Amino acid sequence: MSDKIQMYWKSLPLRERWLLGVGFFALFTVILVFYIWQPMNQARYKLRANLPQLKANAQQMQLNALEVARIKSLPVVAPLPIGNVKEVLEHSAEKFNLMNERTFINVDSAGRISIEMENVSFDGWIKWLGNLQEQNRILVESCLIEGVAQPGLVKVKAKLLVKVAG
Repeated sequence: MSDKIQMYWKSLPLRERWLLGVGFFALFTVILVFYIWQPMNQARYKLRANLPQLKANAQQMQLNALEVARIKSLPVVAPLPIGNVKEVLEHSAEKFNLMNERTFINVDSAGRISIEMENVSFDGWIKWLGNLQEQNRILVESCLIEGVAQPGLVKVKAKLLVKVAG
């Protein structure tokens, strides 16, 4: 078969050989551009557009890894006995200046805590919750925070959960 193609090629006049050569070169160039270069170029633009989001995801994963390491390094806290929960909460709230005449803390036998506080510092409330979570394994189940007339003070109604000892 190769011999037939070579014979055919040699039988063509020089001008036709030149036109066929240019045509094959043009066809090769079109195939190269539309089937190889253009898809690669589009993929490059998509990657470039996604790069900021991918960087943000990587940074968030690094922060999450640091948080996991920090949490793993925390000492294991034994669950509170149900009888001591109210006293622990009241004492802890006093340390964060959250106790006043309008602060009510109730604990039921299932380890659910109802808290109502008025005119307490928002920053103090948030710090107190973080402390409760780290030190006593007390978690927020639900929370309603309303602003009051004074800046920085809030009214709080919250339900917390505590893991209770046997």
